[in-house]
Amino acid sequence: MLALVFVQLDGAIALGIGAAASIALVAALVISAPRVSVEAGELRAGRAHIAVDDLGEPRALMGDEARHARTAGIDHRGWYLIRGGIAGAVVVPNTDPDDPVTSWTISTRTPDRLAAAILRAQSTIS
Repeated sequence: MLALVFVQLDGAIALGIGAAASIALVAALVISAPRVSVEAGELRAGRAHIAVDDLGEPRALMGDEARHARTAGIDHRGWYLIRGGIAGAVVVPNTDPDDPVTSWTISTRTPDRLAAAILRAQSTIS
C-alpha cells in the first residue's frame, strides 16, 4: 500500500519503499512477539514469570486436547498465554498455596520441548 503512494515519483523507488516497509513490519512483529523460556529456575511466558519449584508436572498437549485446554477446558482461575495459529499447548499446575492462580496454560509450537525444559529445571533445583 505504501508503494502505491510513491508510484507517481518512480516505480523502482516505490517498490524499494514498499519492500522496506514490509521488512520493518515483519521485524516489529517478531520483536514484539511474547517469548516463552525456562531459564535460571523460572518459567517465563511473555512478561510473566514463576519459579519452577512452584509448579507441578507439566502436560504437553496437541490437537484436540490442546484445543480443549485453550477453550472449554480452560481453568478460569489460571493464567494463560494463548496465541492464535499455534496448535500446541502446555498446562502446568501451580502448587504455590499463596498464589490465587491455579495453573498456567501456554500456547507453544513445541509443547513436548517446553514440558521437558520445565521438568529438567525442576530436577536441577530439587
